[in-house]
Amino acid sequence: MKLNKMKKIAIVVYSIEIAATILFILTLAGVITDATVMFYVIWIMGLFMSAFSAARDIPAEKTPKDVYPPLICYVLYGLGIFQIIIFIAMFFPQLNDFRLALIITFTGIVVKWCVVHGYKLYSSVTKG
Repeated sequence: MKLNKMKKIAIVVYSIEIAATILFILTLAGVITDATVMFYVIWIMGLFMSAFSAARDIPAEKTPKDVYPPLICYVLYGLGIFQIIIFIAMFFPQLNDFRLALIITFTGIVVKWCVVHGYKLYSSVTKG
């Protein structure tokens, strides 16, 4: 059985999502004690998830606004910008609660996942 390109990308995306979730849970449970490293690792994993998800969902000749309605695009753009701001803010010594930053970052990833998959579910149900 030969997998097409989109299915291969989907497998990569879901594998990264599962790995990020496991790392997040292990960090909150205290098994992984270095929240600073996990913040950066999960932030980078979230970046890869976004990039691979865009490659999976958006054909090369289209833009995100061709695939998703503007509201969904703005929510995704806003969450992405928010996560970049959190990343930059963690370089300031006054803001060094990496555990809280990790929770906020992972929550943003989950919200982006829910928005994209919720819209895909909604559009598949309404199309018939």
